[in-house]
Amino acid sequence: MSSSLVKLLFVHHGTGMGGAPQLLLTLIRDLDSSRFQPLVWCIRRSSASLLFESHGIPVIYDSHVTPFLHISDGFYGLRHPHRVLAMLAGQWRSYHTARALFARIQPDLIHINSVVLPGVLAAAARTGRPVVLNVLECLHPGYLGFRRALLQSLSRRCADAFVFMLPSEAVSYTHLTLPTIYSV
Repeated sequence: MSSSLVKLLFVHHGTGMGGAPQLLLTLIRDLDSSRFQPLVWCIRRSSASLLFESHGIPVIYDSHVTPFLHISDGFYGLRHPHRVLAMLAGQWRSYHTARALFARIQPDLIHINSVVLPGVLAAAARTGRPVVLNVLECLHPGYLGFRRALLQSLSRRCADAFVFMLPSEAVSYTHLTLPTIYSV
């Protein structure tokens, strides 16, 4: 591929064959291949990563990333504090893994396909490249709202543009002064 192509790095967090990889595949397939060079970073080899590969999209793997699950069906409350602490501690390693990967790849734009990768998002913001954050999940309010507020605050600080899959989540980011792309 020509070096004049815009190198887009898509960071995909999941392993299952849900809506997230299907939406990401649609987005990538709609790109103009004469202008853009897509690359997907998957944190695990899975049915989702195989989907991208089966459509000829280059995929790289680095599993040293820990998702910070805090979505409507993935909230770990007081019954599992060890999981919350492990996910929180994993963000430091995720940050350093992402910093090294971004330095090696040198993407022109970074698209993170979920808010559940705060370590990766923070590292992306430090690259000086534009960062697009796909908010495709509903953040669980939790008991006190601390983790939800933390993830939303980090998202606001680190992303340059947003894609919202759920109008309800777009409303929770209403005071954004950043570009917002709505996709339903």
